[in-house]
Amino acid sequence: MRLCSLLVLLPILSCAGLLTAQDKTPAFGDLYSKLRTYPSDPCDGSWDAESGKLEEQLLLATDERIRSALNTDLTYDGAPQRARAVLTELASRIGRPGVSTGKAALFESDVLALEPMVVVKLRVRTHDAFVAYALTEETWPKKHTEWHAVASSLYDDPVPWTQIEVRPLKAGPAAHTRFLAVIHFGGCAGSSGIRYRGYQWDPETGVDMADSILELDGAVGMDPQPGSVTKKNPFPTIGTLGTSGSRITLPYCIWSGMDWWDNPSLCLVDTFDMGGDMPRFVSRRYNRPELVPIAKAIEYTKKHELPELRAFCASNEVAERLLAQGRLGGPGASDPEVTVLAPGRKRVHMEEGGTFLLVLRGQRWLITGYSAD
Repeated sequence: MRLCSLLVLLPILSCAGLLTAQDKTPAFGDLYSKLRTYPSDPCDGSWDAESGKLEEQLLLATDERIRSALNTDLTYDGAPQRARAVLTELASRIGRPGVSTGKAALFESDVLALEPMVVVKLRVRTHDAFVAYALTEETWPKKHTEWHAVASSLYDDPVPWTQIEVRPLKAGPAAHTRFLAVIHFGGCAGSSGIRYRGYQWDPETGVDMADSILELDGAVGMDPQPGSVTKKNPFPTIGTLGTSGSRITLPYCIWSGMDWWDNPSLCLVDTFDMGGDMPRFVSRRYNRPELVPIAKAIEYTKKHELPELRAFCASNEVAERLLAQGRLGGPGASDPEVTVLAPGRKRVHMEEGGTFLLVLRGQRWLITGYSAD
């Protein structure tokens, strides 16, 4: 496996004949020239939705040219080089790749050789996309083999910006090739989102799409800071992204009823075991585990869902009292006041959110009482 970026010098492989047959698609250079006339920053107040369409057309045109190049040879030998050759040729049409000055647009790309897949990451201005290609058996108009996109983010819902990282994952007993797409996305202000998408390619299934083996959605705060819980950093992030070896760790944050502004408070890291044919969930750690039952209590009392609320209370009676209380006090996760009453017992006062009594049972904190301010 080798990751190769157009930001460094690449051998320019001959593309003679590969691009000639693709004149039916919109001209890459023309699309790029039109795109350069629009502001490069989608959040500067003068962005036009038309530029989003041009970006999409540019990505789709690039995808089509890569597929055409790959299909000049229906083997894996040389496939990553053919993809790189097309990308190098396209970049040469718009000048030096990876440079943005003023209203100039960006065009960058990476190629991950992940046999039997070729995974390409593209960047047009503030938008990333990835496409994974593999040899598939098609049945129309007649049975044949061709290079086909088996996983892609090209058709995800549009947002002002996306950043994508593609990482290989350890194969399971069946030795099927896997990779993880880490997708950051957001708007023009505030917090952002994160998606983890894991794929596995089994060419023997007869299906022309990679299996989706992992899906996880979360958020990223406006000023994420790792470390211990302190007065200045009451909600630190937890864990680090790790994708090598048999166990992987995926950190993210979630929204809860405690959050009172555009910044998620609860952050966690999930661990998965990749040793089997499908990922197996192992564990979850929170930055503030004693606040998890409070966040869930706020959510489920609002929804009047007693069975779900019961899972975070020490008894049925406590859950019923919380539900009878009605909607719990207003959110106040800005700086919860936590007092240790005894080993395994805490009191948590939420600003404008009331006071909760908690007990630790096993590895979980549960609510034993509540009083409104």
